[in-house]
Amino acid sequence: MLATEFSEKLSMDYMKNNLLTYMAFALGVFFVCSAMARPLEEKSLYYKINTGALMSEDIQYYYVQGTPEDLYKKIPEAFELVALPLLREKDVVVILLKSTFMVNRPAGFFDHEHMTNEKYVSHIMAGQTVRKSGDFYKVSVPGPYGHSFQMQTFFDSDDISTLPKSKASKIVATSKKLDVIAQGASATIVNEYSDFSRHLRGGTSVISYMSLKENKTLVVYYKMMVLKRNYADSKTIRESFLTELTVLKKQIDSFESPRPL
Repeated sequence: MLATEFSEKLSMDYMKNNLLTYMAFALGVFFVCSAMARPLEEKSLYYKINTGALMSEDIQYYYVQGTPEDLYKKIPEAFELVALPLLREKDVVVILLKSTFMVNRPAGFFDHEHMTNEKYVSHIMAGQTVRKSGDFYKVSVPGPYGHSFQMQTFFDSDDISTLPKSKASKIVATSKKLDVIAQGASATIVNEYSDFSRHLRGGTSVISYMSLKENKTLVVYYKMMVLKRNYADSKTIRESFLTELTVLKKQIDSFESPRPL
């Protein structure tokens, strides 16, 4: 085997192990709630929200992976969810995940104080170390194949907004175009991810919270990530994203608030 081929194989194994490391940390939480939560795959980005299934703890999701060119032809309206320079890089793959699920929290829980609290962010990112500095979080994934990245968070609601007037505002506007129901969100969070290893290039998530009934909130979740094509193992990444969704739902429900709701 040539040295370059050997190096590429090591890099691909490293990338897969990075993803599997997160899955291993999250797996304990996953099995706790997997008996209740079923991931229900949808065939379209514009799938109909099944309130009955979500009230039964199920998770609806749509997942697609491809080159920027292929996905732009398929769903051009989704491309404002991520920074354009990332999409112009050579040899990259785009991953788009949309999910809806219900959490056992009143909509009022998702306010600026909770959503930007280091303890809360650390709790929902189970198994990872989170350190806050202003609007930024330094996140470390432990383990032999651990890595770190930076996350910047913006909050938006009728009462308070930390959205800049540029790309984060456009991301929120795009998410509301993609899902009309998100226009009635009581709060929206935008997370921008950067400074990964050389394999993951960056991405964005936008999460909207809508009241269903007392102590029940509907969550609409978009995540768009860009990574190098040679390291985009489809099966591993899909499994990692689904595990992340299950863990996120469980961790939101299990957080112990430091103040009365």
